[in-house]
Amino acid sequence: MKKYKLTIKWQLLSLLATSVDSWVYLTMPPGSNNRLNENTAENKNPKRLFKSNNHRRGGYNKPDATENANEGEYIPQFLSGSYLPIEWGQVNGCKDCEVIIQGMCGEHLQNGQTSDKYKFELPENAEAESEMLENNVGNKVYGMHEDISHFLRCSLAEKSMGRMKMDQHGFECEAERKAYPFEYYSGWFDIYQLTNTGECAENPAAKPLCVERNGGKYIYRMKNSDLCNGQIYDFYSPVEILQNINEKDCNGDSRVFGYYLTSELVASQVKPKKKCLKLHSPKRCSRNFKTTPGILGNSLSGQLPSVTWQLPIDEKPVSCVVRIRYKIKLFNDFGPDASSEEIFQDRSHVFKIIPRPSEILPSERVYNLNVRGKRGNIVQVYPAVEYDFTPKDLKIMKNDLVHIQWWGSNSHNNKPLGANGQTGDDGQGKSGTDRSTFTPILSASHNFPIPFKNSTFWKDVDWIWSSTDHKPEAGTIGMNKLLKNIKLLKEDLAIYFATSGYYDCRENCGKSPKEKDDFDSLMNNSPASILGHIIRMREINTYHYMSSRNNNFSNRSQKGKITVL
Repeated sequence: MKKYKLTIKWQLLSLLATSVDSWVYLTMPPGSNNRLNENTAENKNPKRLFKSNNHRRGGYNKPDATENANEGEYIPQFLSGSYLPIEWGQVNGCKDCEVIIQGMCGEHLQNGQTSDKYKFELPENAEAESEMLENNVGNKVYGMHEDISHFLRCSLAEKSMGRMKMDQHGFECEAERKAYPFEYYSGWFDIYQLTNTGECAENPAAKPLCVERNGGKYIYRMKNSDLCNGQIYDFYSPVEILQNINEKDCNGDSRVFGYYLTSELVASQVKPKKKCLKLHSPKRCSRNFKTTPGILGNSLSGQLPSVTWQLPIDEKPVSCVVRIRYKIKLFNDFGPDASSEEIFQDRSHVFKIIPRPSEILPSERVYNLNVRGKRGNIVQVYPAVEYDFTPKDLKIMKNDLVHIQWWGSNSHNNKPLGANGQTGDDGQGKSGTDRSTFTPILSASHNFPIPFKNSTFWKDVDWIWSSTDHKPEAGTIGMNKLLKNIKLLKEDLAIYFATSGYYDCRENCGKSPKEKDDFDSLMNNSPASILGHIIRMREINTYHYMSSRNNNFSNRSQKGKITVL
Protein backbone atom coordinates (compact mmCIF):
# COMPACT_ATOMS: atom_id res chain seq x y z
CA MET A 1 0.00 0.00 0.00
CA LYS A 2 2.83 2.39 0.90
CA LYS A 3 4.62 1.76 -2.43
CA TYR A 4 1.37 2.44 -4.33
CA LYS A 5 0.91 5.80 -2.54
CA LEU A 6 4.49 6.84 -3.35
CA THR A 7 4.00 5.95 -7.03
CA ILE A 8 0.88 8.13 -7.23
CA LYS A 9 2.70 10.97 -5.50
CA TRP A 10 5.62 10.92 -7.93
CA GLN A 11 3.20 10.85 -10.87
CA LEU A 12 1.57 14.00 -9.52
CA LEU A 13 4.97 15.63 -9.20
CA SER A 14 5.80 14.70 -12.77
CA LEU A 15 2.64 16.40 -14.02
CA LEU A 16 3.47 19.47 -11.97
CA ALA A 17 7.02 19.58 -13.33
CA THR A 18 5.83 19.63 -16.93
CA SER A 19 3.23 22.32 -16.38
CA VAL A 20 5.29 25.01 -14.67
CA ASP A 21 8.58 26.83 -15.32
CA SER A 22 10.51 25.07 -12.58
CA TRP A 23 14.00 24.46 -13.87
CA VAL A 24 17.08 24.71 -11.62
CA TYR A 25 17.23 24.98 -7.83
CA LEU A 26 20.20 24.96 -5.49
CA THR A 27 19.74 22.66 -2.51
CA MET A 28 23.24 23.16 -1.05
CA PRO A 29 24.08 25.87 -0.27
CA PRO A 30 20.31 26.45 -0.13
CA GLY A 31 19.17 28.54 -3.06
CA SER A 32 16.97 31.54 -2.39
CA ASN A 33 15.12 31.64 -5.72
CA ASN A 34 14.63 35.29 -4.68
CA ARG A 35 13.00 34.39 -1.34
CA LEU A 36 13.88 36.35 1.78
CA ASN A 37 11.73 35.34 4.79
CA GLU A 38 8.18 35.06 3.42
CA ASN A 39 5.75 32.53 4.91
CA THR A 40 4.04 31.78 1.59
CA ALA A 41 4.62 28.95 -0.87
CA GLU A 42 5.53 31.43 -3.62
CA ASN A 43 8.29 33.98 -3.30
CA LYS A 44 7.02 37.50 -2.71
CA ASN A 45 9.16 39.22 -5.33
CA PRO A 46 10.66 37.17 -8.20
CA LYS A 47 12.75 40.21 -9.16
CA ARG A 48 14.35 40.80 -5.76
CA LEU A 49 17.95 39.91 -6.67
CA PHE A 50 18.17 38.19 -10.04
CA LYS A 51 16.21 36.77 -12.93
CA SER A 52 15.74 33.05 -12.31
CA ASN A 53 13.13 31.96 -14.91
CA ASN A 54 12.17 29.40 -12.25
CA HIS A 55 8.79 28.75 -10.75
CA ARG A 56 8.03 31.05 -7.82
CA ARG A 57 7.38 28.11 -5.45
CA GLY A 58 11.04 27.11 -5.29
CA GLY A 59 13.73 28.26 -2.89
CA TYR A 60 14.49 28.53 0.81
CA ASN A 61 14.28 31.42 3.27
CA LYS A 62 17.36 33.07 4.71
CA PRO A 63 18.35 31.38 7.99
CA ASP A 64 17.08 32.60 11.37
CA ALA A 65 19.44 32.87 14.33
CA THR A 66 16.96 32.03 17.11
CA GLU A 67 13.71 30.17 17.66
CA ASN A 68 11.69 33.20 16.50
CA ALA A 69 11.19 34.48 12.97
CA ASN A 70 13.21 37.56 12.00
CA GLU A 71 14.75 37.92 15.45
CA GLY A 72 18.27 37.85 14.11
CA GLU A 73 20.00 36.88 10.90
CA TYR A 74 22.16 33.78 10.87
CA ILE A 75 25.04 33.65 8.40
CA PRO A 76 26.40 30.13 7.77
CA GLN A 77 30.17 29.90 8.19
CA PHE A 78 32.54 27.47 6.50
CA LEU A 79 36.19 26.98 7.26
CA SER A 80 38.79 28.19 4.81
CA GLY A 81 39.95 25.33 2.59
CA SER A 82 37.14 22.99 3.69
CA TYR A 83 35.07 20.86 1.32
CA LEU A 84 31.50 21.97 0.62
CA PRO A 85 29.03 20.12 -1.63
CA ILE A 86 27.26 22.23 -4.26
CA GLU A 87 24.04 20.37 -5.02
CA TRP A 88 21.05 21.15 -7.22
CA GLY A 89 18.01 19.85 -9.07
CA GLN A 90 17.42 20.42 -12.80
CA VAL A 91 14.04 19.70 -14.33
CA ASN A 92 14.59 19.58 -18.07
CA GLY A 93 17.26 16.91 -18.16
CA CYS A 94 20.50 17.60 -19.98
CA LYS A 95 20.29 16.42 -23.58
CA ASP A 96 22.06 19.59 -24.64
CA CYS A 97 22.88 21.74 -21.65
CA GLU A 98 25.60 23.62 -19.82
CA VAL A 99 25.88 24.26 -16.08
CA ILE A 100 28.02 27.15 -14.87
CA ILE A 101 28.74 27.58 -11.15
CA GLN A 102 30.27 30.84 -9.99
CA GLY A 103 30.97 32.71 -6.78
CA MET A 104 31.22 36.30 -5.62
CA CYS A 105 32.85 37.60 -2.43
CA GLY A 106 32.86 41.09 -0.96
CA GLU A 107 31.81 43.28 1.95
CA HIS A 108 28.87 44.70 -0.03
CA LEU A 109 26.99 41.36 -0.14
CA GLN A 110 23.82 41.26 1.95
CA ASN A 111 20.51 39.42 2.16
CA GLY A 112 18.67 42.64 2.95
CA GLN A 113 15.71 43.39 5.18
CA THR A 114 12.88 43.62 2.65
CA SER A 115 11.66 41.64 -0.35
CA ASP A 116 11.28 44.89 -2.26
CA LYS A 117 13.91 45.90 -4.79
CA TYR A 118 15.60 49.25 -5.13
CA LYS A 119 13.79 51.47 -7.67
CA PHE A 120 16.53 52.45 -10.08
CA GLU A 121 16.47 55.51 -12.33
CA LEU A 122 19.31 56.53 -14.60
CA PRO A 123 21.04 59.64 -13.21
CA GLU A 124 20.83 62.72 -15.42
CA ASN A 125 24.42 63.89 -14.95
CA ALA A 126 27.74 63.09 -13.26
CA GLU A 127 26.76 64.84 -10.03
CA ALA A 128 23.54 62.84 -9.75
CA GLU A 129 25.47 59.66 -10.49
CA SER A 130 27.96 60.38 -7.72
CA GLU A 131 25.16 61.11 -5.25
CA MET A 132 23.26 57.92 -6.14
CA LEU A 133 26.35 55.75 -5.74
CA GLU A 134 27.36 57.32 -2.42
CA ASN A 135 23.85 57.00 -0.99
CA ASN A 136 23.78 53.28 -1.69
CA VAL A 137 27.07 52.45 0.02
CA GLY A 138 26.14 50.93 3.38
CA ASN A 139 22.39 50.78 2.64
CA LYS A 140 21.32 47.61 4.46
CA VAL A 141 17.65 47.64 3.44
CA TYR A 142 17.81 45.94 0.08
CA GLY A 143 19.34 42.60 -0.85
CA MET A 144 22.52 42.96 -2.87
CA HIS A 145 24.78 40.69 -4.89
CA GLU A 146 25.88 42.84 -7.82
CA ASP A 147 26.04 46.42 -6.59
CA ILE A 148 24.28 49.45 -8.07
CA SER A 149 27.35 50.59 -10.00
CA HIS A 150 27.30 47.32 -11.97
CA PHE A 151 23.67 47.86 -12.96
CA LEU A 152 24.42 51.49 -13.84
CA ARG A 153 27.28 50.51 -16.17
CA CYS A 154 25.10 47.88 -17.81
CA SER A 155 22.12 50.23 -18.21
CA LEU A 156 24.25 52.91 -19.83
CA ALA A 157 25.76 50.36 -22.21
CA GLU A 158 22.31 49.15 -23.21
CA LYS A 159 21.11 52.73 -23.71
CA SER A 160 24.12 53.61 -25.88
CA MET A 161 23.16 50.76 -28.22
CA GLY A 162 19.61 52.07 -28.54
CA ARG A 163 18.02 49.26 -26.57
CA MET A 164 14.98 49.59 -24.37
CA LYS A 165 15.28 50.04 -20.63
CA MET A 166 16.12 46.77 -18.89
CA ASP A 167 13.58 45.02 -16.73
CA GLN A 168 15.27 45.31 -13.35
CA HIS A 169 16.07 42.20 -11.30
CA GLY A 170 18.07 43.40 -8.32
CA PHE A 171 21.24 44.90 -9.77
CA GLU A 172 21.85 42.06 -12.20
CA CYS A 173 22.92 42.88 -15.75
CA GLU A 174 20.72 41.07 -18.26
CA ALA A 175 23.48 40.92 -20.88
CA GLU A 176 25.84 39.33 -18.35
CA ARG A 177 23.21 36.82 -17.21
CA LYS A 178 22.75 35.57 -20.76
CA ALA A 179 26.40 35.49 -21.82
CA TYR A 180 29.22 33.18 -20.84
CA PRO A 181 31.98 34.17 -20.91
CA PHE A 182 30.96 37.80 -20.40
CA GLU A 183 33.13 40.43 -22.05
CA TYR A 184 33.35 42.90 -19.16
CA TYR A 185 34.10 42.84 -15.45
CA SER A 186 31.17 41.55 -13.37
CA GLY A 187 32.53 40.56 -9.95
CA TRP A 188 31.85 36.83 -10.46
CA PHE A 189 34.61 34.20 -10.47
CA ASP A 190 34.35 30.69 -11.92
CA ILE A 191 34.11 27.54 -9.80
CA TYR A 192 32.82 24.82 -12.16
CA GLN A 193 31.69 24.48 -15.76
CA LEU A 194 29.81 21.34 -16.81
CA THR A 195 29.26 20.64 -20.51
CA ASN A 196 28.24 17.76 -22.79
CA THR A 197 31.89 17.07 -23.65
CA GLY A 198 33.54 18.04 -20.38
CA GLU A 199 35.50 20.76 -22.15
CA CYS A 200 35.53 24.31 -20.80
CA ALA A 201 35.41 27.71 -22.44
CA GLU A 202 38.27 30.06 -21.66
CA ASN A 203 37.29 32.85 -19.31
CA PRO A 204 40.10 35.23 -18.25
CA ALA A 205 40.38 36.08 -14.56
CA ALA A 206 40.71 39.79 -15.35
CA LYS A 207 38.04 41.61 -17.36
CA PRO A 208 38.10 45.11 -18.89
CA LEU A 209 36.27 48.29 -18.02
CA CYS A 210 36.67 51.72 -19.50
CA VAL A 211 37.73 54.37 -16.98
CA GLU A 212 36.97 57.92 -18.16
CA ARG A 213 37.92 61.13 -16.47
CA ASN A 214 35.18 63.69 -15.91
CA GLY A 215 36.73 66.78 -14.37
CA GLY A 216 38.55 65.51 -11.30
CA LYS A 217 36.49 62.34 -11.06
CA TYR A 218 36.75 58.91 -12.67
CA ILE A 219 33.75 57.00 -13.97
CA TYR A 220 33.59 53.34 -14.91
CA ARG A 221 31.86 52.15 -18.07
CA MET A 222 31.27 49.00 -20.11
CA LYS A 223 32.94 50.22 -23.29
CA ASN A 224 35.47 48.67 -25.59
CA SER A 225 38.66 50.39 -26.70
CA ASP A 226 36.98 51.90 -29.79
CA LEU A 227 34.37 53.75 -27.73
CA CYS A 228 36.35 54.46 -24.57
CA ASN A 229 37.30 58.12 -24.05
CA GLY A 230 39.73 57.20 -21.33
CA GLN A 231 41.81 54.15 -20.46
CA ILE A 232 40.99 50.45 -20.44
CA TYR A 233 41.81 48.71 -17.16
CA ASP A 234 41.60 44.97 -16.47
CA PHE A 235 39.88 44.24 -13.16
CA TYR A 236 39.97 41.01 -11.14
CA SER A 237 37.15 39.42 -9.15
CA PRO A 238 39.07 38.41 -6.02
CA VAL A 239 38.02 36.22 -3.15
CA GLU A 240 39.86 38.52 -0.77
CA ILE A 241 41.71 41.86 -0.90
CA LEU A 242 44.95 41.43 1.05
CA GLN A 243 45.80 44.59 2.94
CA ASN A 244 49.28 46.01 3.60
CA ILE A 245 51.07 43.72 1.13
CA ASN A 246 53.17 45.44 -1.52
CA GLU A 247 53.84 44.23 -5.05
CA LYS A 248 57.19 42.68 -4.14
CA ASP A 249 55.67 40.54 -1.39
CA CYS A 250 52.48 39.66 -3.29
CA ASN A 251 53.48 36.17 -4.31
CA GLY A 252 52.26 32.64 -3.73
CA ASP A 253 49.40 30.52 -5.00
CA SER A 254 46.47 32.45 -6.51
CA ARG A 255 47.91 35.86 -5.61
CA VAL A 256 48.18 38.74 -8.04
CA PHE A 257 48.98 42.43 -7.71
CA GLY A 258 46.21 43.97 -9.78
CA TYR A 259 43.21 46.26 -10.12
CA TYR A 260 40.01 45.61 -8.21
CA LEU A 261 36.65 47.29 -7.61
CA THR A 262 34.54 47.86 -4.52
CA SER A 263 31.30 49.77 -4.12
CA GLU A 264 33.14 52.42 -2.09
CA LEU A 265 35.86 52.85 -4.72
CA VAL A 266 33.39 53.34 -7.56
CA ALA A 267 31.20 55.66 -5.46
CA SER A 268 34.15 57.87 -4.57
CA GLN A 269 34.94 58.13 -8.31
CA VAL A 270 38.68 57.93 -7.82
CA LYS A 271 41.34 56.45 -10.08
CA PRO A 272 41.68 52.65 -9.94
CA LYS A 273 44.23 51.25 -7.51
CA LYS A 274 46.26 48.08 -7.42
CA LYS A 275 46.46 45.83 -4.41
CA CYS A 276 47.50 42.31 -3.57
CA LEU A 277 44.51 40.11 -4.40
CA LYS A 278 43.67 36.54 -3.50
CA LEU A 279 42.01 34.87 -6.50
CA HIS A 280 39.98 31.70 -6.71
CA SER A 281 41.80 28.70 -8.13
CA PRO A 282 41.16 27.94 -11.84
CA LYS A 283 37.71 26.55 -12.50
CA ARG A 284 37.17 22.84 -12.78
CA CYS A 285 35.65 21.28 -15.87
CA SER A 286 33.47 18.18 -16.03
CA ARG A 287 30.70 16.51 -17.99
CA ASN A 288 27.17 17.52 -17.11
CA PHE A 289 24.77 15.31 -15.20
CA LYS A 290 22.15 13.35 -17.11
CA THR A 291 18.74 13.59 -15.46
CA THR A 292 15.24 12.64 -16.56
CA PRO A 293 13.41 15.46 -18.41
CA GLY A 294 10.29 16.65 -16.59
CA ILE A 295 11.44 15.33 -13.20
CA LEU A 296 13.27 17.37 -10.56
CA GLY A 297 15.13 14.27 -9.47
CA ASN A 298 18.37 12.38 -9.21
CA SER A 299 21.09 11.81 -11.74
CA LEU A 300 22.11 8.34 -12.91
CA SER A 301 24.12 7.95 -9.67
CA GLY A 302 20.89 7.92 -7.66
CA GLN A 303 21.67 11.28 -6.04
CA LEU A 304 20.95 14.88 -6.96
CA PRO A 305 23.59 16.42 -9.25
CA SER A 306 26.45 17.74 -7.14
CA VAL A 307 30.09 18.75 -7.21
CA THR A 308 32.53 19.24 -4.34
CA TRP A 309 33.95 22.72 -3.89
CA GLN A 310 37.16 23.19 -1.93
CA LEU A 311 36.71 26.65 -0.48
CA PRO A 312 39.49 29.17 -1.01
CA ILE A 313 42.09 29.84 1.67
CA ASP A 314 41.27 33.17 3.30
CA GLU A 315 43.20 35.14 5.90
CA LYS A 316 40.15 36.97 7.25
CA PRO A 317 36.37 36.33 7.19
CA VAL A 318 34.81 37.10 3.81
CA SER A 319 31.15 37.18 2.76
CA CYS A 320 30.30 35.19 -0.37
CA VAL A 321 27.43 33.87 -2.49
CA VAL A 322 27.18 31.08 -5.06
CA ARG A 323 25.12 31.09 -8.23
CA ILE A 324 24.27 28.35 -10.70
CA ARG A 325 23.21 28.96 -14.30
CA TYR A 326 21.58 26.19 -16.31
CA LYS A 327 21.64 26.82 -20.06
CA ILE A 328 19.59 24.45 -22.20
CA LYS A 329 18.41 24.14 -25.77
CA LEU A 330 14.69 23.53 -26.17
CA PHE A 331 13.78 21.58 -29.30
CA ASN A 332 10.34 21.90 -30.87
CA ASP A 333 8.30 19.71 -33.19
CA PHE A 334 9.91 21.05 -36.37
CA GLY A 335 13.11 19.05 -36.10
CA PRO A 336 16.46 19.05 -34.26
CA ASP A 337 17.67 22.29 -35.84
CA ALA A 338 14.66 24.30 -34.70
CA SER A 339 15.45 25.23 -31.12
CA SER A 340 15.67 28.07 -28.66
CA GLU A 341 18.10 28.65 -25.82
CA GLU A 342 16.93 29.35 -22.29
CA ILE A 343 18.94 30.23 -19.18
CA PHE A 344 17.73 29.44 -15.66
CA GLN A 345 19.41 30.48 -12.47
CA ASP A 346 19.46 30.16 -8.70
CA ARG A 347 21.66 31.74 -6.03
CA SER A 348 22.48 31.08 -2.40
CA HIS A 349 21.95 33.42 0.49
CA VAL A 350 25.07 35.10 1.89
CA PHE A 351 27.52 32.89 3.79
CA LYS A 352 31.00 33.46 5.22
CA ILE A 353 34.32 31.74 4.66
CA ILE A 354 36.32 32.08 7.87
CA PRO A 355 40.02 31.45 8.65
CA ARG A 356 40.96 28.20 10.31
CA PRO A 357 41.32 28.33 14.08
CA SER A 358 44.69 27.49 15.59
CA GLU A 359 43.44 24.03 16.55
CA ILE A 360 43.21 23.00 12.89
CA LEU A 361 46.34 22.72 10.73
CA PRO A 362 46.30 24.07 7.14
CA SER A 363 47.05 20.57 5.84
CA GLU A 364 44.07 18.90 7.53
CA ARG A 365 41.03 17.97 5.47
CA VAL A 366 37.74 19.43 6.76
CA TYR A 367 34.39 18.25 5.36
CA ASN A 368 31.12 20.14 5.83
CA LEU A 369 28.10 18.07 6.86
CA ASN A 370 24.85 20.02 6.62
CA VAL A 371 21.06 19.75 6.31
CA ARG A 372 19.11 20.53 3.15
CA GLY A 373 15.40 21.03 2.58
CA LYS A 374 12.55 22.70 4.42
CA ARG A 375 9.38 21.93 6.34
CA GLY A 376 6.51 20.12 4.62
CA ASN A 377 5.80 16.89 2.81
CA ILE A 378 7.15 16.03 -0.62
CA VAL A 379 4.25 17.66 -2.50
CA GLN A 380 3.97 20.73 -0.28
CA VAL A 381 7.63 21.72 -0.60
CA TYR A 382 7.99 20.94 -4.33
CA PRO A 383 10.03 22.11 -6.22
CA ALA A 384 12.14 22.45 -3.07
CA VAL A 385 13.02 19.26 -1.20
CA GLU A 386 12.21 17.71 2.15
CA TYR A 387 14.75 17.53 4.95
CA ASP A 388 17.83 15.41 4.47
CA PHE A 389 21.52 15.48 5.30
CA THR A 390 24.10 16.37 2.70
CA PRO A 391 26.35 14.71 1.85
CA LYS A 392 23.97 11.88 2.70
CA ASP A 393 26.77 9.33 2.40
CA LEU A 394 30.01 11.01 3.45
CA LYS A 395 33.18 9.03 2.71
CA ILE A 396 36.37 10.28 4.36
CA MET A 397 39.72 9.01 5.59
CA LYS A 398 40.76 8.22 9.13
CA ASN A 399 41.66 11.36 11.13
CA ASP A 400 39.80 13.67 8.73
CA LEU A 401 37.68 16.42 10.31
CA VAL A 402 33.92 16.95 9.98
CA HIS A 403 32.16 20.27 10.62
CA ILE A 404 28.53 19.50 11.52
CA GLN A 405 26.19 22.49 11.30
CA TRP A 406 22.76 23.35 9.95
CA TRP A 407 20.45 26.28 9.44
CA GLY A 408 16.74 26.85 9.00
CA SER A 409 13.89 29.32 9.02
CA ASN A 410 10.97 29.95 11.37
CA SER A 411 8.67 31.11 8.57
CA HIS A 412 8.53 28.15 6.17
CA ASN A 413 4.75 27.99 6.67
CA ASN A 414 4.13 27.45 2.95
CA LYS A 415 0.87 29.38 3.02
CA PRO A 416 -1.25 30.28 -0.02
CA LEU A 417 -0.81 31.43 -2.68
CA GLY A 418 0.65 28.21 -3.98
CA ALA A 419 0.05 28.54 -7.75
CA ASN A 420 -0.76 25.05 -9.03
CA GLY A 421 0.92 23.25 -6.14
CA GLN A 422 -0.20 22.16 -2.70
CA THR A 423 0.32 24.48 0.28
CA GLY A 424 0.81 23.53 3.93
CA ASP A 425 3.75 22.51 6.12
CA ASP A 426 3.27 19.03 7.57
CA GLY A 427 5.76 18.35 10.31
CA GLN A 428 6.47 18.32 14.01
CA GLY A 429 6.40 21.29 16.34
CA LYS A 430 5.34 24.85 15.69
CA SER A 431 4.14 25.64 12.16
CA GLY A 432 6.81 27.06 9.87
CA THR A 433 9.79 26.01 11.98
CA ASP A 434 12.81 24.13 10.64
CA ARG A 435 14.67 22.08 13.25
CA SER A 436 17.21 19.28 13.03
CA THR A 437 19.26 17.05 15.30
CA PHE A 438 22.24 14.75 14.89
CA THR A 439 21.75 11.51 16.81
CA PRO A 440 23.59 8.21 16.11
CA ILE A 441 21.51 5.12 15.24
CA LEU A 442 22.51 1.47 14.89
CA SER A 443 21.83 1.15 11.15
CA ALA A 444 19.91 2.81 8.32
CA SER A 445 16.87 0.65 9.09
CA HIS A 446 16.66 1.81 12.72
CA ASN A 447 14.56 4.74 13.87
CA PHE A 448 15.56 5.19 17.51
CA PRO A 449 18.75 6.87 18.74
CA ILE A 450 21.40 4.72 20.41
CA PRO A 451 21.77 5.50 24.12
CA PHE A 452 24.94 7.48 24.71
CA LYS A 453 26.61 4.72 26.72
CA ASN A 454 26.14 2.26 23.83
CA SER A 455 27.18 4.60 21.01
CA THR A 456 30.49 3.88 19.31
CA PHE A 457 30.26 7.15 17.38
CA TRP A 458 30.87 9.45 20.33
CA LYS A 459 33.60 7.15 21.65
CA ASP A 460 35.41 7.23 18.30
CA VAL A 461 35.55 11.00 17.75
CA ASP A 462 37.68 13.82 19.14
CA TRP A 463 36.19 17.24 19.78
CA ILE A 464 38.53 19.64 18.00
CA TRP A 465 36.75 23.00 17.78
CA SER A 466 33.67 24.57 19.34
CA SER A 467 31.53 27.40 18.03
CA THR A 468 30.18 28.20 21.51
CA ASP A 469 31.68 29.55 24.72
CA HIS A 470 31.80 25.99 26.02
CA LYS A 471 35.01 24.59 24.54
CA PRO A 472 37.12 21.46 24.92
CA GLU A 473 40.15 22.20 27.06
CA ALA A 474 43.43 22.09 25.20
CA GLY A 475 44.92 18.62 25.43
CA THR A 476 41.84 17.01 26.96
CA ILE A 477 40.70 14.90 24.03
CA GLY A 478 43.01 12.03 23.20
CA MET A 479 45.63 13.11 25.75
CA ASN A 480 46.63 11.78 29.16
CA LYS A 481 43.61 13.14 31.00
CA LEU A 482 41.13 11.38 33.19
CA LEU A 483 38.68 9.19 31.30
CA LYS A 484 35.89 10.81 33.27
CA ASN A 485 36.68 14.22 31.77
CA ILE A 486 36.77 12.77 28.28
CA LYS A 487 33.41 11.08 28.80
CA LEU A 488 31.84 14.31 30.04
CA LEU A 489 33.03 16.20 26.98
CA LYS A 490 31.63 13.50 24.70
CA GLU A 491 28.31 13.78 26.53
CA ASP A 492 28.39 17.55 25.98
CA LEU A 493 28.79 16.99 22.24
CA ALA A 494 25.90 14.54 22.16
CA ILE A 495 23.60 16.84 24.16
CA TYR A 496 24.43 19.85 21.98
CA PHE A 497 23.57 18.10 18.73
CA ALA A 498 20.54 16.26 20.17
CA THR A 499 18.95 19.55 21.30
CA SER A 500 20.00 21.63 18.27
CA GLY A 501 22.18 23.82 20.43
CA TYR A 502 19.64 24.51 23.16
CA TYR A 503 22.09 22.98 25.63
CA ASP A 504 25.89 23.23 25.41
CA CYS A 505 26.70 20.67 28.05
CA ARG A 506 25.40 18.26 30.66
CA GLU A 507 26.68 20.36 33.57
CA ASN A 508 29.13 23.10 34.55
CA CYS A 509 28.31 25.57 31.78
CA GLY A 510 25.82 28.41 31.26
CA LYS A 511 23.49 26.38 29.02
CA SER A 512 22.98 23.12 30.86
CA PRO A 513 19.81 21.29 32.01
CA LYS A 514 20.62 22.37 35.56
CA GLU A 515 20.70 26.04 34.55
CA LYS A 516 17.62 25.93 32.27
CA ASP A 517 15.19 23.04 32.47
CA ASP A 518 12.53 24.22 30.02
CA PHE A 519 13.67 22.37 26.88
CA ASP A 520 10.69 21.76 24.59
CA SER A 521 10.45 18.13 23.45
CA LEU A 522 9.32 19.31 20.02
CA MET A 523 12.28 21.73 19.93
CA ASN A 524 10.11 24.80 19.48
CA ASN A 525 12.47 26.80 21.72
CA SER A 526 15.68 25.52 20.10
CA PRO A 527 17.41 27.80 17.59
CA ALA A 528 16.68 27.18 13.91
CA SER A 529 20.38 27.40 13.03
CA ILE A 530 23.58 26.32 14.73
CA LEU A 531 27.23 26.82 13.78
CA GLY A 532 28.02 23.45 15.30
CA HIS A 533 31.32 21.85 16.22
CA ILE A 534 34.23 20.20 14.42
CA ILE A 535 35.17 16.63 15.26
CA ARG A 536 37.96 14.27 14.22
CA MET A 537 37.04 10.77 13.03
CA ARG A 538 39.67 8.58 14.71
CA GLU A 539 38.52 5.08 13.80
CA ILE A 540 37.88 3.15 10.58
CA ASN A 541 34.18 2.34 10.74
CA THR A 542 30.73 3.10 9.33
CA TYR A 543 28.35 5.27 11.35
CA HIS A 544 24.64 5.91 10.85
CA TYR A 545 22.71 8.84 12.26
CA MET A 546 19.34 10.57 12.01
CA SER A 547 17.42 13.72 12.87
CA SER A 548 14.97 12.77 15.61
CA ARG A 549 12.53 15.60 14.88
CA ASN A 550 11.89 14.87 11.20
CA ASN A 551 11.95 11.09 11.07
CA ASN A 552 8.49 10.06 12.23
CA PHE A 553 6.50 9.93 8.99
CA SER A 554 5.73 6.78 7.02
CA ASN A 555 7.57 7.87 3.88
CA ARG A 556 10.10 10.32 5.30
CA SER A 557 13.61 9.49 6.44
CA GLN A 558 16.18 12.09 7.46
CA LYS A 559 19.17 9.85 7.91
CA GLY A 560 22.79 9.84 6.89
CA LYS A 561 25.97 7.80 6.93
CA ILE A 562 29.65 8.52 7.53
CA THR A 563 32.13 5.97 6.24
CA VAL A 564 35.68 6.28 7.55
CA LEU A 565 38.21 4.46 5.37
